[in-house]
Amino acid sequence: MRYSLLLLSILFTGLLFGQKKIIDNTVYNGWKNNENQLVSSNRKFVSFEINPHRGDGYLYIYHVDSGKMDSIPRGKGAQFSKNCDYIAFRILPGFDTLRNCELNKVDKKKWPKDSLYIYSTTNDSLIKIPKLKSFQITEDASV
Repeated sequence: MRYSLLLLSILFTGLLFGQKKIIDNTVYNGWKNNENQLVSSNRKFVSFEINPHRGDGYLYIYHVDSGKMDSIPRGKGAQFSKNCDYIAFRILPGFDTLRNCELNKVDKKKWPKDSLYIYSTTNDSLIKIPKLKSFQITEDASV
């Protein structure tokens, strides 16, 4: 009886301390950040970004009433209109594409540009505007 208790305690001690993961430079690429959390003014939509240490992230848009969640690859910087008729966000070029341009020393003017996407929440339509420099949504009106 005593030997079996001693054996069980040694076994459980080994299991408890044997499963800790070592943090070194190989695990950084698996880390992800939750960034740019945003709630619409009417509390019907929530958006947030999950971005890895290296690579392309996702923009998530959650519709509270229906429980539906949309994921948009490479999406960034979502903004809601004042009355939540639409959601505007950027789509970045792929990480690998930009990295290849940097390694091949391509002129910055020839790099791929961001795109603006405008998602209408009232009629489920999507508008794409390529070659975006910047965008801003007014706080006073819904345009």
